[in-house]
Amino acid sequence: MRNLKIVIAFFLIQCCYAQIDGTYRTNYGIVKLIQEDSIVYGDYGERGTVVGKFVADKFTGHGYLVGTFAHGDNKWGSFKWNFLDTKIFGKWGWNTSLSGGDWNGEIIYDKPSTTLKSAVWSGTWQTTFGTVVLEQTGNKVKGKYKNVGYIEATIVGDKLIGTFTNNGRTGNFEFTMECNAFKGKWSWNNALNEIWNGTKATKTNLCDDSPYAGLYRITVVDIQTSFRKSVLASTVQLYGSIGVRIYGKSKSGTVEVSSVNNIPPRIWDVSSSNTFDIKQDSGNRYQDENGTTIFYLGKRDINKERLFLIKGELANQDLQVNLQCNISEELNLRTDTDFGFQQKSTLLKDLKMGKPNYLVIKKGDDTIRITYKVDKL
Repeated sequence: MRNLKIVIAFFLIQCCYAQIDGTYRTNYGIVKLIQEDSIVYGDYGERGTVVGKFVADKFTGHGYLVGTFAHGDNKWGSFKWNFLDTKIFGKWGWNTSLSGGDWNGEIIYDKPSTTLKSAVWSGTWQTTFGTVVLEQTGNKVKGKYKNVGYIEATIVGDKLIGTFTNNGRTGNFEFTMECNAFKGKWSWNNALNEIWNGTKATKTNLCDDSPYAGLYRITVVDIQTSFRKSVLASTVQLYGSIGVRIYGKSKSGTVEVSSVNNIPPRIWDVSSSNTFDIKQDSGNRYQDENGTTIFYLGKRDINKERLFLIKGELANQDLQVNLQCNISEELNLRTDTDFGFQQKSTLLKDLKMGKPNYLVIKKGDDTIRITYKVDKL
């Protein structure tokens, strides 16, 4: 029986500490998660934080991530997430409830984030006076100070201001954030004349001051067609390729930025033996760059994406998003129509994040429109 208890305990530990680092697309926005020992923390959306710990269901032994999230500085709630393969299944609610509904998601980047902008104080810090573990919810921070006490503090700009305890005695401190480090002072009163500095054990915070630094996602959303010779409900058969790239300028010249995990830029690739068929029956109207109204009869979703991490000297206003394609229409009784190689480059600074952009290509009376979006995660 004793051995059985040991096995069960080991199982619970393994279950509860499954690695879940990564960036997730959820029904409430992007969530970036980092796991350090017993805590999990990260950014939620644009101005939110999440922090939690794994707990085991006492009946099933299954591990859940339970914690709090902040929507801005002061509005907070609770969540309970179950991780299954690459997906999150969970519940959320304001304050301590879980009555708000489902909070589900799927991983899109399986590496710990290095681009946190909100949950910058969460994590393990190696400091002048030993290890400090902090948990941030909005602008409130709590934590453990070595094995001798606790920390409670409030974020004010780039500073963390609060109190600590040391074996029952209370002191004051003020830390000033310097990316993945802080410079601080403390005292037993309000003098704050002693040094207390620290460095983050895992470098998760976005250190680049450039507004162009960060993780980007380029999604090819769909292909729309306007083939004037087609009749209603007929089908256009396309084949070819579409690729997405980001180019930047360094001191040595223009360079292509590799996608995350070095996945090839060709995002859509269809052979003539297995064409991409689009029924001509959707009836959308679109005004092209010249103001001409085109009647788009067909549309078919693609929804494929590439991720790009921009940092360092490439994070500047010269970044360009490039979409390339080489598409043909298969004609069974005639020579196929080749629309030729086409490309469109747009400066990243001129793109509206999350909004549709288009590459329009024409051949005679026929028009193809490729929709793509760029998001900063």
